[in-house]
Amino acid sequence: MRQSDKNQRQLWYTRRGQVVQGPFPAGQISRYIILGRIQLTDEVSADGEVWVPLNQVPEIVPELVQSDLEDPSQRERLEAARRWEDERSRDRRGEEGALNDDQRGEGDRRGPAAPGAQRPRHAGSDRVSEHNERHRRHRLVAGLIAVGVVIFLGTLVMIYRPATKVSDTGLSCAQPPAPGVEWSNCAFEGRGLAHVDLSGAHMVNMRLSRADLSGARLERADLSYSELAVARMRDARLGNAVLVGANLRGADLGGADLTGANLSYADLLGADLTGANLGAVTLDQAIWIDGSVCAPGSIGRCVMVAAAD
Repeated sequence: MRQSDKNQRQLWYTRRGQVVQGPFPAGQISRYIILGRIQLTDEVSADGEVWVPLNQVPEIVPELVQSDLEDPSQRERLEAARRWEDERSRDRRGEEGALNDDQRGEGDRRGPAAPGAQRPRHAGSDRVSEHNERHRRHRLVAGLIAVGVVIFLGTLVMIYRPATKVSDTGLSCAQPPAPGVEWSNCAFEGRGLAHVDLSGAHMVNMRLSRADLSGARLERADLSYSELAVARMRDARLGNAVLVGANLRGADLGGADLTGANLSYADLLGADLTGANLGAVTLDQAIWIDGSVCAPGSIGRCVMVAAAD
């Protein structure tokens, strides 16, 4: 068995303070790290007895989290992945238990105890419970204060933002197609953009469902988290493009050149990839054309996540 397959099958317990949860598969741990539900300072254990800090087990820490988050493009990729995982998590509730302590009761947060990690009851347990309750209340108050500060600062930004910024998005969307154009957040559903040059364009979170991008030049374009469902992209040139978290369901990518593109967390269910060049394409956690999920480390092809024994 390959080491990567063994890592994917390994189950892990997590511990934060005295709260033990698990076991969870490595892929689920990775998703919770992206969503911020598990911190790199938390501890993990394969047997519930020997515990190590999560940051010492790099094989279950997503590369996005290990990257230089001072780089704006890396932060943007992480945020796109986080939004995508959050959307997928809403569909999975009822199948997976969330780890978000702020959204669950104290009893739920404990989860199943790891072998050998049960806390014995003793005469001072009431004092411990009282201490934990006080600690929880302090955290709640601190959280409310932090939310208040964020709302206050956000209000100041809205009040004092220059009036010229109000129409920036509309003006950007009015720009004609050109290399490096700023079209992020624009709505171009069904737009005819066949054979246009959009190399290096900023097209994050665009709405391009049913758009015609046949033969378009999109090398190095950033289409992270954009809606491209049923888009016509046959023979499009997408070398080194960023499509992290993009919705490509039912898109026609026949003959497209995707060499070196990043399709992590993208949704390719039902897409047509006939004759497409997938050389060096990153497909980590992408949803493949048949609905399977590609394992971390899928480069150039979708390596299916190994089923547990």
